[in-house]
Amino acid sequence: MNHFTTLTDAVEAAEEGLVEADKKITEQADSPAKQEAQKNIKSARNVLAQLKATQPAWSSAIRGTIGAIASNGAMAEVAGPSLDSLSNGIQNAEAETKRVREVTSHMSSADLGCHQLAVVSEVFKTISALLNVQRSIFSSLVALSKDLVSDVAANTAKQSGQGPAFAFASSQVVKNLPAIEDTAKLAGNAYGMMADLGGFITDRFFATYCEQFVGPVSAVMAADFLWPTKDDLVPYWSYHYQITGRMILYYPKSAKGDSVHLKGRIEGYAHGFTTWEDSLTVQFPKLMAGAIQTKKYWPPVEIGAGAAKVASQGESEGVSPISPYVEGSAVGLAAPNSFLINVDGVLEKDSLSIVVGDVVSDFKAKHRVGVLILSPLTGGLGPQYTWYELPFLGARHVFTRGIGDHALKLNLQTLGKRMVAEGEFPHQIDKGASKAEYMIKIKVCNPGC
Repeated sequence: MNHFTTLTDAVEAAEEGLVEADKKITEQADSPAKQEAQKNIKSARNVLAQLKATQPAWSSAIRGTIGAIASNGAMAEVAGPSLDSLSNGIQNAEAETKRVREVTSHMSSADLGCHQLAVVSEVFKTISALLNVQRSIFSSLVALSKDLVSDVAANTAKQSGQGPAFAFASSQVVKNLPAIEDTAKLAGNAYGMMADLGGFITDRFFATYCEQFVGPVSAVMAADFLWPTKDDLVPYWSYHYQITGRMILYYPKSAKGDSVHLKGRIEGYAHGFTTWEDSLTVQFPKLMAGAIQTKKYWPPVEIGAGAAKVASQGESEGVSPISPYVEGSAVGLAAPNSFLINVDGVLEKDSLSIVVGDVVSDFKAKHRVGVLILSPLTGGLGPQYTWYELPFLGARHVFTRGIGDHALKLNLQTLGKRMVAEGEFPHQIDKGASKAEYMIKIKVCNPGC
């Protein structure tokens, strides 16, 4: 896919998502929030239509600018780092475009009611993320163009003997700059409008029709693995990690009865990975007898505990029910060791029970080990090198096996105008050759906590 097709495709995906989301909003009962949403959607569609209508002009301007850069060696050298950055931006736009289309498709098949409205909210957030990438690409092009026609760049070209040729290339960049600047402003307007609209849909519009529990989730898993020998089970590998995230559950305001069904998700990040291992010595004692092992470890990449808390839970109470994990769209899904798992719930008088469902995305962290072996058994072959991977079990394992494959039953209290459901779930598994300990803590509130 070339750059022009990518940028055009991004606008079309945003437009398609907005049209489909508008249909779902139209299906809702009349309310002031619905009227305001429809009014704002109409304005957003008009801005996207303008961005699409000006496509021939900005495509020509970008093509002219890139052509001018390619025609002059000095200019190409100056532009090199910026062009690399633009290439990364285009790749991000492709990923975000794909994500918008995936979420738009999911919206059509989602259950009616609050679950569908939650996906509608996600559509707006993913479109906003896509338009933010689009805006940054055009803004970068403007900055690059201005850098290329600066006095510093011109002097550099003169010193290299390319003054006249550089001047001609600069004139082409200057000619195309106004069209790119206009498009950057239009893309910025589209992003700002969609970000505001997404916030409105997520908060006020969703709250008009649905109730929701929101709150922090944390978990710890520690595992030990033992190797059977003639005399005993010998430890050869152990690991430990933490999960920081949050749970979101929603249900219709109109729901009545002693038992109310909820839908939602657990989302967040795994971090704090630690590993101990002595695999070769324990599993191959004869081969490793007298050997010297020099090891290098590559632990999983992670965002860290503080970043995980801010990213999944926000920095304070009362944050939006759609977390940055979802707002980040494809970028959020690509973050190190992120996960998103669907859940179902049952709200009763004194309890909130949660059943873990299917995985939307789960992390697949691995601890990699490289070993240089000096052994008398290898004789004249010299040092030998090997490597292996030690995998961590994912988040869904923690939230299912970590509670013995039972439902998570939280105690429910009403404290003033807030309902609070919370619980702690310690669990141990001992299968002889493998052992694990888990601790899961959940607290969700309506309104959120």
